[in-house]
Amino acid sequence: MIKLSKNTKYDLIILDVDGVLVNSKPNMRKSWNEVKKKLNLDIPFSNYFSYVGLPFEEILKNIIPDKKYYFKKIKKIYEEESKANMSKVRFYPNVKKTLNLLTKYDIRISIFTSKEKKRTKLILDKLNIKFNSINTPSRKIKGKPFPDQIFNAIKKARTVPKKTVMIGDSLYDQKASNAAGIDYIHAAYGYGKVNSKKKINNFYEILRFIF
Repeated sequence: MIKLSKNTKYDLIILDVDGVLVNSKPNMRKSWNEVKKKLNLDIPFSNYFSYVGLPFEEILKNIIPDKKYYFKKIKKIYEEESKANMSKVRFYPNVKKTLNLLTKYDIRISIFTSKEKKRTKLILDKLNIKFNSINTPSRKIKGKPFPDQIFNAIKKARTVPKKTVMIGDSLYDQKASNAAGIDYIHAAYGYGKVNSKKKINNFYEILRFIF
């Protein structure tokens, strides 16, 4: 049993979305298959999924570098299909309950994702939780594995790196955390395998690292 107290190790918890809060792999597969069908692309979903965690355009640069003229069309089709199939995105066990508990202890919670903001909000709105900030890639702020979004989250939360922790599921999350000088906890139930001293197999296990 995890003992809770008012004294917490961190002021700010930064969370990835896909592979940490939600299992969106079925949604991704459906969206990518629609891209393949409409644009006649012979790129298996496994190729796409092997780079999940990077910003969308960076994934495309890795799997179809010779088709940059297709990128806008691909992005449009993918995002439309993803929005149409949000029912295929499911929260992992204990996510809602754990986040609700954390908010009672005045811990700030921010999001750090490579997913674009509109789809991110469609998912997070289901939680009915007020996040301190939702950080997504933009022209001014680089995406993973760069630490820019983490620094942005820390600034908005008015805290410091040593009082901040990131929960992610990929090497890109870990690299961004290391570059920002913050602690990293690996969600082993997610999509990626990473060598990390701190690991969780269920979302509620983050509590033992925080209290």
